Amino acid sequence: MRMKALLFVALLSLATGVLGGSDVYTFKDKNNRYCLILDVDFEGSIQYSTKDNKTQEYKFNVTKAFPEQEGNCHTTFNKSLSANVITIKFHPNDITPAVPESQNYWEIDLTFVDRADKNEIELADYKLSAYFFPSVFKDAAELTHEYVKDPSAENTIHWAKADKVYKAYQCSSAGVSFEKESKLSLNNLKVTAFANLDTAEIPKDMDVEKCPMDIRTSDIVPIVVGACLAGLVIIVLVAYLIGRARAKRQGYASV
Repeated sequence: MRMKALLFVALLSLATGVLGGSDVYTFKDKNNRYCLILDVDFEGSIQYSTKDNKTQEYKFNVTKAFPEQEGNCHTTFNKSLSANVITIKFHPNDITPAVPESQNYWEIDLTFVDRADKNEIELADYKLSAYFFPSVFKDAAELTHEYVKDPSAENTIHWAKADKVYKAYQCSSAGVSFEKESKLSLNNLKVTAFANLDTAEIPKDMDVEKCPMDIRTSDIVPIVVGACLAGLVIIVLVAYLIGRARAKRQGYASV
């Protein structure tokens, strides 16, 4: 009985999964309507130069962003593409630098464009501006560094544009690459851009496009769960037959 309970718990965990929390970043236009809503959990890794000409890795996450997000609902990218831009300010790993250097922030800039030629919305550009607080990064050779998009990186975050209907994009784990072998992960991502919403949340009834990885996962999970259930049935059946055979042998022995 105990084995059955353990197997049931294992199957339940396979079927449901565990999702981490995320933070919501938004930007409004002059009419107080939300054009961009970004629900995401950021994690990153950068390479920076030290004073003795070595390369150091620093891993960070955005545990607490500052509320004064900047951006633009009506701008252009490459002089021709309509764009939504958002800038997120934060202290990496929620560190508390000494005053007055604590008045400086790290910044993540994300640029979503309307690709009419592809009928898509796309994360076309991004950058990370790092401030190496002297009280924390004592070995850093620079005070600031701007990590720009890796020129060879593909734009992997994009979704089909619906005519006059808002759509969102969802992915359990997406990522972007910067220069100097640095990167930023966008986990538990759900985003909509070029919207016209009156609340700071993505509507539950909004059409959502999933990333290829999540589509494959959603197809695989039922197969795995089905295989596990089939295995459980076989185990129970074999145990029943063995128990029945033993009971018969004991009955013959008693006679």
